[in-house]
Amino acid sequence: MIAEIIESAVWGSGLVEDVIYKGNIVKAIVEIGGADSAKKNFFRGATINDSIKDEASFSFLESDVPTFKSGETIIYNGETWYIDRMLFRDTMAKSITLAASRKNKGFARGHGI
Repeated sequence: MIAEIIESAVWGSGLVEDVIYKGNIVKAIVEIGGADSAKKNFFRGATINDSIKDEASFSFLESDVPTFKSGETIIYNGETWYIDRMLFRDTMAKSITLAASRKNKGFARGHGI
């Protein structure tokens, strides 16, 4: 009962946006976060802050994303995001939130720059 109320109230609202996951258009609540940054030291002590990666979270109904793997892609507004991990699962609302990133760079280069 509660899951149906939440599904109707949240997933039928203006909070959701279309994304592409595994070639299918699915509804998601998208939160684009700030980029992690690192201070880089350069010649003669000059430093700059450089973006390590862009981060986002994507919340889905579990039924839209029954299985997922790190490294799979989500297309949002024409940009490719790579799934990093599950942030949390809400068993009452039957939803899942995945952490994703793009433009990963650093010592262990990630998915495309």
